[in-house]
Amino acid sequence: DAPNRPINGIMSGYATEYTINRHLQSGETFVRYQWGDSFNQIQYNVKEIQSANKSIKFDITQINLAGNVTQQVIASGK
Repeated sequence: DAPNRPINGIMSGYATEYTINRHLQSGETFVRYQWGDSFNQIQYNVKEIQSANKSIKFDITQINLAGNVTQQVIASGK
């Protein structure tokens, strides 16, 4: 892992591997993120999020985030 930023005084790394797949018509988006032994895969629908008409700022690197997070993203908006 390459250095990224200090967390609790220890230099953290950044994702060593990730893939993003987006279906342009349906808006379904899949993100697969791997950092060392950690693996995360989430799904969200860009079109549903956009149709919520909210200002969205959502951290997809949250610990224990998995599965379809569309409604979590929408609920976090203002």
